[in-house]
Order: sequence, then structure tokens, then C-alpha cells
Amino acid sequence: MSRAAQSLFPHQKLDWTISRLQERVDSTPDDPAARIELAGAMVSRGLYHGGGERICNDALAHVRRALTDDPANVHALIVAALALCGMDRPRAAARYLDQAVRVDGEIPLLRLAMGKMEGLRGEHGQAVRQLETACRLAPDAWETHLELGRALMSLARQEGHPPRVPVLEAR
Repeated sequence: MSRAAQSLFPHQKLDWTISRLQERVDSTPDDPAARIELAGAMVSRGLYHGGGERICNDALAHVRRALTDDPANVHALIVAALALCGMDRPRAAARYLDQAVRVDGEIPLLRLAMGKMEGLRGEHGQAVRQLETACRLAPDAWETHLELGRALMSLARQEGHPPRVPVLEAR
């Protein structure tokens, strides 16, 4: 995935993509790259397309299996952390992110995951800082901007600032 990509996750034809990747994993169960790609698509469904905790749990199972083959795979560590964030488990996500940041701290997806984790911990100021970095690293990726907007709104609420315009809550 290039750092200048317009999206950090797959979003188009997501059901078809997940189905195709599941078939690939079923046909080659020992391929960690296929498992990581499937887990990434599942995390996209879980975080951005109404999939919720169940699909994040399924993604975590796939990525954990891939991590048994390559425990230092940064992308797998990040996907695992995001799956845990989708399950509202920031403490567990932090363990994966700590490992990933030691390898390369300048990955947009890593900073996005760190921002989500900090937000779940209630550390909205730190979440904003992480997500600002993610936006700088991937200025065309809409997910970073969406998450930054959410973090800024949470920070404003935490500090007692009323919204200036009516806000539609995400479902």
C-alpha cells in the first residue's frame, strides 16, 4: 500500500472482496499474506461499514494466525490492533501497537490505529496528535481525516465546548 493511497482500506465491493479473500485463505490456509489481507478487509467492514464487533473478532482470529508465522509483521500487528479497537479493547490493542511502532513509527495506518486507541482510552488530545500525524503521512486517505474529525469532536465535548453547528452523529 503506498503512502499516497486515497484509502487505507478496501471499501469498494467489500462483500465480494471479503468473499474472494476467504476463498483464497480456504484454498491456501498457510498463506499469511492472504490472511492479513482478509483481516484488513474485515476490519474495514467492522470499523467503517457497520460490521461491528463480530467481524472484528473474525479479523483478529485471521491476523493472529498470520502472526504465528511472522510475529514482527508490522501490517499484521496494526490490523490486529485495529480489530481490537473495533472490539473496544484499547489495552490489548496497545500491546500490538507497541511492537509495531518499534519497527516503523511513520506508517499512516499505524498512526490511525494509535489515534483510535487513544480515543478509546479517553485521551482525546493524544488521539488528535496521532491522527494529525496520520493525515500528514497520508493526506489523500479519507479515513485519517474522518477519524481526526471524530477525535476533534470528542475533544471539544470533553472540554465542554458546544458544537457550533448541528452535528449528525455517526451510526
